[in-house]
Order: sequence, then structure tokens, then C-alpha cells
Amino acid sequence: DLYNDINQYLELEKLSNGNYIKFFESILIVLSNQQAIISSNIKSNNKIIHESILKDVNNIMKNKSSTDLDQLQQEISNNIFNGKGIDREYWENISKEIELQRAKAFISETHSNLIAQHESLFNELHEQAISKQQETIKNIQLQAQLDRYDDMIDDSEEASSLYLLEKDKGLDDDEEVLTNEVKLLDVTYDWIDKYKPRKPRYFNRVRSGYDWNRYNSAHYDKDNPPPKMIQGYRFTIFYPDLIDKYHTPKFSIEKCKGDDSNDFVIIRFHSGPPYEDIAFKILNKQWDKDPKFGYRSSFDRGILTLNFNFRRLTYKR
Repeated sequence: DLYNDINQYLELEKLSNGNYIKFFESILIVLSNQQAIISSNIKSNNKIIHESILKDVNNIMKNKSSTDLDQLQQEISNNIFNGKGIDREYWENISKEIELQRAKAFISETHSNLIAQHESLFNELHEQAISKQQETIKNIQLQAQLDRYDDMIDDSEEASSLYLLEKDKGLDDDEEVLTNEVKLLDVTYDWIDKYKPRKPRYFNRVRSGYDWNRYNSAHYDKDNPPPKMIQGYRFTIFYPDLIDKYHTPKFSIEKCKGDDSNDFVIIRFHSGPPYEDIAFKILNKQWDKDPKFGYRSSFDRGILTLNFNFRRLTYKR
């Protein structure tokens, strides 16, 4: 039974203090009216009264919302309660008909609002799906670029030989292999039509150790040393097939994006065809460029060497 089903929904809405109590109450009003029409034998004179009332109601209700009808019904109820010398049966019938039309209007408004909400939700989900699809395509393209970037490494015999010779030198006790390479994507070169681009091989080291400044000397000892600090870097990059053998590769320092912008910078190496630029993320600290303290920058026989330490900070009380 539809009436009982709607009534159950209404009770559930009341228990949960839902937003559709008035909506289900309005449906019950319409159903009750339809049931009354079907189940009763309406006499002809009542039918004429109903039709005349309906005509008056249509004139009264013209261009009114369900909220306007609520107010109108309240005014009629007050007139019936307080009025003297009025046709009470007429106004009661008017009130019932307004209640019915008000219920229909509220159902229609709620239905329109639900459709609008569903359309808005559909559009939002559609936009999210499109955005996700575009993001997926972007990620696929990015991965393709990364794969291409990794495939471009210099695989020439001479580059491989230079790399192995440097690797065989091993690491000092205070050194580790530097792996903070930064992928340089969407970079174009004016020589790309003449030469197949390749990424230079490299074997880079990062140097770390204890900084025995006044503060650390006062608070730590050899049995309980301070935390290790990065003290410098040693870059060894191989360019055996440079087209211009007399062109010395150069490096530049660029700002680091994101949360690391203050603590780190990008060191970028640029040579010339057929080698693409290559970059690494390093600490943003002042270099000590005194050769007596290890600074060296040279390019010899296709090998770029850059070695530097950071300036030591002096602790002041």
C-alpha cells in the first residue's frame, strides 16, 4: 500500500529529524485526497460546489509559492475561527483545497530542488572525472618523459670506461654517493635537430662529518659526538663526446621550489651538444672557494670536476 509506505518513510524522517518531513506529509495529503475521491460517491451538487471552489482557489493561488500558500491558509484559518456572519462551510472547503494545492506545490518545488541538486552533483562528479582523467594522462606523459630521460644516459664505451675508473677509486671515510638528481623536463635545445641528446654519466660524492665548533666542543665529546653535518660535495661528470672540445661546461645555482626553497638549492651543469643539462639538489650554504680548503673547478679530457666545502660557522656566545 503506497499510503502505508509513505507513512513509514515519514516516521523514519521524524525519528532521524530529517529534512523531508514536510515533503512526505505533503504526499500523504495528496494521497488522502485521491483516496477520498476514489472511495466516495460524490453528489452532483457537491461536485458543483467543488468546481466553484476550485475556480476561486485557482484565482487566489495564482503565482503563489508554497510559502505564500502557508501564509494564506493561516489567514483563512484565523478568519474561520474569529469570523462572524461568514459562510464557514465555503471557507473551510477553500482551506482544504488550498492545503491540497499547497501540498502539491511543495512536492513540485522539492522535486525541482532535488533534480537541481542531482544535476549539480552529476556536474561536479563529471568535472572530477574529467580532472582525474586529465591528471592520469598528465602522469602517463610525465612517466614517459621520465622513462625517456633515463633511457638517454650516455652509453658510449668511453663514457662507461670513465665512469668505472672513477667508481673504482671508491669513497673516502667521510663520503657517500650523491643521488639527489633533479629531473629536468620540458627543456629544449637549439641543436636537437642535429644531434641525438644524451644525459652525461657522473659519479658524485657528498662529504659529511663532525663540526667541532665551540658549541659542539663544549657539549659533545668523541664518545658522544654531535650529529654529522654535510660539509661539502665532489662532482665528477663525464663529457667525452662534446662536439666543441674547447667549450668548458659551466654550472649555475638556481632556487629550489616548494618547502625546500630555504634549505636547498639546485646546482645545474650545462655543457653543449650532444649533452643535456643535468642538475642536483644540494644544501643552501656558503661555499669556501679557497683552494687551500679543497676548492677545485676544472675540465680536463672530457671530465668536469667540481669540489667544494662549506664555510665553517663560528659560534658566538
